[in-house]
Amino acid sequence: MVEAKPTGLGAPWRPPPPAGQANDDSPEARLLPWWGEGEERADHQATMFGFHTESCVDFQNGFCDLHRPRGKTLPCFAFHFQSQRRRPPVDESLGRLRYWDVPCPNTSAENQGQCPNGDSCVFAHSQEEVTYHPAKFKTRRCNGRGCRGESICCFAHSEAEMRSTAPERYSYWALASGRGGARVGSQAPGARKQDWPGNLSVAGDAGPRPV
Repeated sequence: MVEAKPTGLGAPWRPPPPAGQANDDSPEARLLPWWGEGEERADHQATMFGFHTESCVDFQNGFCDLHRPRGKTLPCFAFHFQSQRRRPPVDESLGRLRYWDVPCPNTSAENQGQCPNGDSCVFAHSQEEVTYHPAKFKTRRCNGRGCRGESICCFAHSEAEMRSTAPERYSYWALASGRGGARVGSQAPGARKQDWPGNLSVAGDAGPRPV
C-alpha cells in the first residue's frame, strides 16, 4: 500500500463537474488520493472499508435482531435493503480511493437519483458514502442523536478516536484547493502537473471557495 505523504503542490479551487461529466478519464478521477494504511487504526479501517458494503445474511434469511423500522438508524454492520448499500471507498488492489466525499451531481432529485456511471462514479452516491468516507469518518465528535453504537458510529466518541488530519489527506475540497497534504493520483509515475484541476479549463471552474 502507498502511504499518504505531503507534497507541497497547490491549485485553485473549483467545484465538482456538472452532472454527467465525471468519469475514469476526468481530472477528478486522476486526482483521487492514495490510501495511507499505516496511518490508520485497524478498527477504523475495517469500519470504513466494510460498513454497509455487504448484504445482511440474517435479514435475507428472514430475521435480524438489529433491524429497525423505516426512518430509524440501522445499527447492523451489513445493509438490509439495496438502497442502504455503500461502495467500499478504497480499491484495496491499488491502494487508492475510489470516490470523493462529495455528493454526485447525478443523484439529485432532478435526475431521479440515477447516475449513468454506476459504481465507477468518482463521487458519493449516498449520505453514508459521505459520512463513512475516509475524509469524514470520525473527524467530528458524536452528539448522541441516532448513534449506532461506538464500534460503528461514524463520529468519534473520544479524543483518541479523532482523525483530525483525515480531511487534508482525503477530502476533495482540501486537495482540489491545494490545501491538502496527501499524495494524489496525478503524482503517480508518469503523471503530469498540468493534470491538476487548476490547470484545466472545464465548465464550472468558477464558484465560491469553501470555508
